[in-house]
Amino acid sequence: MVRTRRLSYDMAVQLSEDQFRELIRTAQPQPRHRHFTQCTARFDGTRTQAAVTEFLTAIKIFKSVKKITDADALTGLPLLLTGEASTWWNGIKSTVTTFQDATQAIQLAFAPQRPNFKVFSEIFACT
Repeated sequence: MVRTRRLSYDMAVQLSEDQFRELIRTAQPQPRHRHFTQCTARFDGTRTQAAVTEFLTAIKIFKSVKKITDADALTGLPLLLTGEASTWWNGIKSTVTTFQDATQAIQLAFAPQRPNFKVFSEIFACT
């Protein structure tokens, strides 16, 4: 028969105030990094306003719901880019420092801009 040593509940442990604080700090759950790995939105570089808007809206909503920080969102953004968009991102990623900059860069690079004459003709056609 193997005997194990039984701990007595009346055994005391003494900790300094600093040791106690460190124990409490390490016992608390560490903040988890959240990311885009479960996001199903993907962008392949389709150059239409609708495709760009749909993608950016989806990732902004996902980021908000999952409480993803801007830094983690910027780090995880390449997971959502495929094809031409992925190639484009690899060329500019070193110049982008915030998630907002990244979404603006996607908008500028892939959403077609309407020429001024079309904007004016649409405005004046409505009157």
